[in-house]
Amino acid sequence: MDTNSRLGAGSTGFDGPRLPSPAIPSGIGERLLMAQEGIGDIHKTSRNSYQGYDYASGEDIIRHCRVALHQHGLAAMRGGWFWTRWSVTADGEPVRFVCITMLVSCPETNETWQTSVDWPVVVSKGRPDDKALASALTDGTKYWFLGLLMVPRADVEMDMRNDHVPDPARGTEKGGRL
Repeated sequence: MDTNSRLGAGSTGFDGPRLPSPAIPSGIGERLLMAQEGIGDIHKTSRNSYQGYDYASGEDIIRHCRVALHQHGLAAMRGGWFWTRWSVTADGEPVRFVCITMLVSCPETNETWQTSVDWPVVVSKGRPDDKALASALTDGTKYWFLGLLMVPRADVEMDMRNDHVPDPARGTEKGGRL
């Protein structure tokens, strides 16, 4: 890998072709707005027992978002993927990115809108390349749906948790104001 293709952490450099992201067709835009207004929370039905937290699985997120789109006459699909660029983690490990093309269509108006998302393919801890790619495609698709529909975070446990540290110097029981 040459120096020009190695990007530092936080870099937005890109060494592959960019997909066009044209304006959203009006029929799709109107229906997306209605889907965003009605999506609601996605509940956490899966549990990471090793680290002790609940989460919404990729499958649950995709299913929930598809229902919201279908209720408003929209369909979403993955159009394909291609390798885009390399980056470097904070530990100096190379990471390859995949560009996932996504399509939103409205059969009633015969409109289609294409977007894309770049996602890292993380090969680590003995995970085979094909599994890392499959995971990246699922995760990239999941986060594309969350962004498309601006899904609100449903994390009651975290919202109710008191993370403030008392600060007697400021005379506040729960700590100072930010």
